[in-house]
Amino acid sequence: MLKKLLGESAIYGISSIITRFISIFLVPIYTQVFSPSDYGIIALTIASFSLLGLFVVFGLDSASALYFYEFKDPEEQKKPIATWFWTQLTISIFFSMVIISFSKSLSAILFDSPNYYGILILGSLQMIFYTFTSVLQKWLRFQRKAFTTVSLTLATSLLNIALTILFVIYFEWGIEGIFLAMLVSSFLNFLLCLFMMKGWLSFSNYDRKLHKKMISFGLPLVPASIAYWVSNSSASYFLNFSLDQTDVGLFQVGASLATGVLLVTGAFQMAIGPFIFSQKDGPDIKLLINRVFLGYISITTIIVSAISIFAYEILVILTREAYYPSKSVVPVLAFNFLLLGLNYIGALGLNMTKDNKPYMYAVISGAILNVLFFFLLIPIFGIVGAAWSMTLSNIVATSIIFNSSIKRYPIKFYFSRGLQIVIIGAIVSFLANPWVPEQFWIGVLWKVLLVLILVLVIGLISFPKLKLNSKIVTTV
Repeated sequence: MLKKLLGESAIYGISSIITRFISIFLVPIYTQVFSPSDYGIIALTIASFSLLGLFVVFGLDSASALYFYEFKDPEEQKKPIATWFWTQLTISIFFSMVIISFSKSLSAILFDSPNYYGILILGSLQMIFYTFTSVLQKWLRFQRKAFTTVSLTLATSLLNIALTILFVIYFEWGIEGIFLAMLVSSFLNFLLCLFMMKGWLSFSNYDRKLHKKMISFGLPLVPASIAYWVSNSSASYFLNFSLDQTDVGLFQVGASLATGVLLVTGAFQMAIGPFIFSQKDGPDIKLLINRVFLGYISITTIIVSAISIFAYEILVILTREAYYPSKSVVPVLAFNFLLLGLNYIGALGLNMTKDNKPYMYAVISGAILNVLFFFLLIPIFGIVGAAWSMTLSNIVATSIIFNSSIKRYPIKFYFSRGLQIVIIGAIVSFLANPWVPEQFWIGVLWKVLLVLILVLVIGLISFPKLKLNSKIVTTV
């Protein structure tokens, strides 16, 4: 079973690597076109729509996954998909109309200028068509069609990037070009969705009784999702309030580098949910989850450390000097992304027992702490303070999630080994990140050697427990 999960994760991971590599290709172009302040405006807009998206989805994407696997009849499986789709589409249209109606006022509130109302209109329209993209991708994942899902995701990314280059670089439409590219690619995905999901999205498949059950399951996820957004996407607002849009832009560039961790976490998250739910009645499910836990920490810590160690070199290659200060937030945010993926693994036990309330309490507690840390640390430490605020609050949330999950679905996780791996990776990352070598390529060689040594050490710690013939032990 573990081999199947790794195989699906590898497919998703290859897609993430290719897509992110193509995205990184745009960074040196963007840094020549946009100032750090422009990046700040882009970050604030994306953060705003990500928050709005939580209300649009309403937790029904997670609920649809649960009930999809409970139905064995293919005709019955259409009900949770269609119920989710029509609910999200209705809500997204409502919010879109509100944003369009008050776009100039909202622009003045967000950016201290009404002149950016156009990007809010484009973003709100894209939100409607993204419903189709979201449902189509999840529908393919539910059916374990990893290759098709990846092909669609990759094609969408390539199209969006090509359109972005066309609109931003060739036509010189600035920030508006970025959001117009998103809108056009989402519209084309809307057409593809109608073609591929014939019969699935018919309103006749909408089930009112099932809708109530899905709302009951998804409702606790909404405040949790809002709290999650506060912990991981609201930094732009607090930085803009305490500092300025330039600092928002610098923070965003550093965060973009740190999201390289999503090459691992994104692949695992896309594969783990459908795979674990499809195997939940198997005799070795707890052993599988335990190995996933340790394997995730091992691989992700290596990625986190490598990105942190080479942050300066990456910025030199991809950006210009105005963006070099971004490197200071990379290791903190990279470990924060590690925690986010870990939360997903920790919450598997809660999903198995259909009790998401502890997850909600954990994320809300983390969000409250995050806001408090923002007010305390940003005025003192600037963008680094914002990064530490997010990471410290997520440490608390992660601890609560695992503790609650183990009480309801007992698993003897390899916590001690996982903690050893994270501590070693953190020490290496934070010591090497500030180093700016006098000779660029000589420094690169030394850092490569450092990463190789780290890989060896982590492998020695984790491999004995990841061998296929290993058994769950009574101690951790």
